[in-house]
Amino acid sequence: MKLWPAGRSTLSTTSEAFLQAVGTAAPNSDLSLIPSALESPAVEADPVAVRNPYSLSAEEIASISEQFHGRFGSVVFDCGPLTATAQQHPLVAMGEQLRRAMPCRWPIANAAEAPDGTAKIFDVGRNGTTPNSNRLLAPHQDGLQLGGAIAVAGLWTDSAPQRAAATYVQNMLPLIVDLWRTDLEAFDTLSRRDAITITRRRDKAQTVSPIVFVRDSRPRVLFRAPGEEYDVHPSSRHRNSPAARAFEFLVEYTRFGARGSTFTYFDRPGRGIFMNNHICVHGRTAYADGGNPNETRVLAGKWWALEEKYNQLPWR
Repeated sequence: MKLWPAGRSTLSTTSEAFLQAVGTAAPNSDLSLIPSALESPAVEADPVAVRNPYSLSAEEIASISEQFHGRFGSVVFDCGPLTATAQQHPLVAMGEQLRRAMPCRWPIANAAEAPDGTAKIFDVGRNGTTPNSNRLLAPHQDGLQLGGAIAVAGLWTDSAPQRAAATYVQNMLPLIVDLWRTDLEAFDTLSRRDAITITRRRDKAQTVSPIVFVRDSRPRVLFRAPGEEYDVHPSSRHRNSPAARAFEFLVEYTRFGARGSTFTYFDRPGRGIFMNNHICVHGRTAYADGGNPNETRVLAGKWWALEEKYNQLPWR
């Protein structure tokens, strides 16, 4: 597979391996056939209708899988009213039925797991002192300290707020291919061991990592934009260095409304999303809870891994 036009500088071995892994899934192993993210406006997701999350039809499984493995690396779904309650949360039940169609092989046992098998995500920080606040959430991937071990991130709306946020997703692979096409030097910095440094403000815990890498012959991405909870910077902060250009490019095109992205609103019970956490970042605009429990946003979250060793590893 030809990776760059004649006369252009060569890439590092790790950068070339990443492109080879991306190209393997491209039509005819040709990176030039991957559509440009920068040529596509942000679009609202078209949800897959699910009749009964405890008994997915073959057609529903096919539709969910097709979208998950498609352009956006994510799938939004809408479930009809549930006629019966169950000990197992419907999000968990859906994950079990999708194990052969999506990389949700092992359910991760969260430290904050609820009796129904999910972690509950809600506004516990109205004064802004905790991470789970109703303010905007910077683009990120889940399970930072696991280095991309979480394969699938799932969210389900248990109850909706008075004013819903836009939850948005950007598939990083087409975006990074765009950077390769337009700024080869900047792209090549993404595979450096210290390409990105992420520091949690409250305890100074730090992660230093490449942004692009290959694991189990599959392309992986690890990226988080700066926000209230984390300081984030590239390997070089020099204003016009290739590393700074790459970082600024990714920050610019992973915010809400960025070209190539998709979004939805968790504005009704039973709306949910599955995201390919290996290659996608997601974020959220601010939302507003109402004055009574019927207008309070509570999300159920569940995460899955491809590797059995992460099955019992609490990470939240």
